Amino acid sequence: MESSPDLLVAIDIGMSCTGVAYLNKARNSSTIKVFQDWPGRRLENKVPTRLTYEVNSQSQRAKPVNWGFLCDADTDRVNDRRVEEWFKVELGKYDSGLEHQEFVKRLYIDYMERLYETLRDYFSPQVLNGKKWEYANIQFVFSVPATWSPDIVDVFKLLARGAGFGRYDGFTIAVNLTEPQAVAAYTLCEEGIFENGDSVLIVDAGGGTVDLCLLTIDDKDEGRASTTELNPVVGKLHCVGSTYIDAEFQNLVASRLHGIAHLLQNPVEDVAWQMMSSTAFQSNKHALGRTQYDHEDCFKIKIPDLRVLLTDASLRISRGEMEFSWRELEQLFDKQVSGIVTHVDEMMDNLATSLRGSINVDHVLLSGGLCSSKYVQHKMKEYFESPKHDLLKSVKLHVSTEPQLSVCRGLLCNLKQSLENVPMFPRRCARASFGIPYRKRYGRRLCDHWKPVQREARGAGRIITDQFNQKWIVGSMDWFIKKVGSRVIEGQKLAYNYCMHFAPDIPESEWFGRVDIMTSLHNPPPSYNEIGIVRNLTWMQVDLSNTQRCKVTEMNKKWYKRLAGQKHHFRVQFTIEAEVGAAEVSFRCVDGEGGRQLSKPIELQIGFEDDRATKSIDAKVVSKNEYY
Repeated sequence: MESSPDLLVAIDIGMSCTGVAYLNKARNSSTIKVFQDWPGRRLENKVPTRLTYEVNSQSQRAKPVNWGFLCDADTDRVNDRRVEEWFKVELGKYDSGLEHQEFVKRLYIDYMERLYETLRDYFSPQVLNGKKWEYANIQFVFSVPATWSPDIVDVFKLLARGAGFGRYDGFTIAVNLTEPQAVAAYTLCEEGIFENGDSVLIVDAGGGTVDLCLLTIDDKDEGRASTTELNPVVGKLHCVGSTYIDAEFQNLVASRLHGIAHLLQNPVEDVAWQMMSSTAFQSNKHALGRTQYDHEDCFKIKIPDLRVLLTDASLRISRGEMEFSWRELEQLFDKQVSGIVTHVDEMMDNLATSLRGSINVDHVLLSGGLCSSKYVQHKMKEYFESPKHDLLKSVKLHVSTEPQLSVCRGLLCNLKQSLENVPMFPRRCARASFGIPYRKRYGRRLCDHWKPVQREARGAGRIITDQFNQKWIVGSMDWFIKKVGSRVIEGQKLAYNYCMHFAPDIPESEWFGRVDIMTSLHNPPPSYNEIGIVRNLTWMQVDLSNTQRCKVTEMNKKWYKRLAGQKHHFRVQFTIEAEVGAAEVSFRCVDGEGGRQLSKPIELQIGFEDDRATKSIDAKVVSKNEYY
């Protein structure tokens, strides 16, 4: 976007609720505001991430009848309405099947369409200083969990664009930060609790994920900051988050209701969901740690749609109400606290090895919906008072002043600073490894450096023989960005030289090839393309038909080379450029000398196999380390 933006909008779609912050540049405002004008409920900071559909709708393309707070009216209509929620973490779970992933994508689009329409209706020309929505220059910036790989981020951006956020020429969509980085951005800009040189661990525990970010403060001024990441942002996605407390409670209720299912007007699962969603449970859940109680003290929740006023001591039901002790509620929370602590311990284990005790963590900042609980804060305080690791022995524990809004507000703090060409996170650690698969010549005359590689290849069954009786090591990985050891500088393009080989009978006009970009979250990444550890992230078609002649080398042209069994071919050199951000990565192929573009730049496409890649499908990408 060439002209300055009229409106900056930051969106944090959470597991249970969604927050939106904005900066109205059209009015020359410098104040970040939180959007509160939600349908069905005004003056609320966040809106539920929830949709309601007609139960009897047969069409898979059926639109939701309600969303957000408007779904509250459907709580009692379990027979003809179904509520969809907690779908955030389902995106990208490919093992759940393609059909389920299409369903999750549909939920995302439906929800973001309603969100887009709400924002569009609010930002009228009167609000945008005379500018119409469709003609305004608007930057939408989204947060993503640290658990999402770059290809899932790209899917999310496509869904946001399809929901309307990319509808007009003046609209841009960006995913610049993960959620814990956004928390750090807000705290650094809005709160004065850190000093230059401090190391800070951000613990962002929300509805469905726990994300960690460790960084040092390089330079902090009023409203600005510069940092260096000490460890890649990491996330945990295994039943840790505040919504899992709700799910566990719902299961507990259902286990008791099964004994009186014949006395209920609705299915057990629906009644259990109503009780979990009730004000009685939600208010007691939020009160945990704030009020005085004995462990055996009880609170009660009414059983809806019960045919009789039942009392059953064995099921802890009294006059139509189910009793729960505070200790039972604590146990649900304790499981989540244990998940957070385990996640922190795992990061410290890795740091103790990689950094070899060169740093200590000075501060820990708790943020997110789960960490807004007083009970969770008390338990985390107990943990950090007697930590497992020496790295944490002298930490100061802090709680974000905006635990549920720091992400969306932090997104705008970072964006404001970046618009001034002052990056807040100029030095980042790579969150994943990126590389390409290639083949390496197997021979006996190589230097001693390659002998261990050849032994490993023999043991792994990675040796093949071609039609010229030449042996090759296949499936090798050349990692040009490694999760450990690669530090990414903001705005820096990383360049790596590679080459392709073409047979002499392929016309130069058909010198096309396919470059597969692979990724791995494994630490360290494996030497070979191993199923389940390395996966195809995306691919590029590279056009080498007009490459500079200095980049083309005719190999094995002499007759005695061919007589010795070496294949006559052309080697064409080119460069792969990568630009890695906090939450996304882009690639392109260029001519190494002039920088002429040889492929379309990609900000990640969904990884898939496609036989339409190139005409010269036999062209092999080989690294600069291939030997002949």
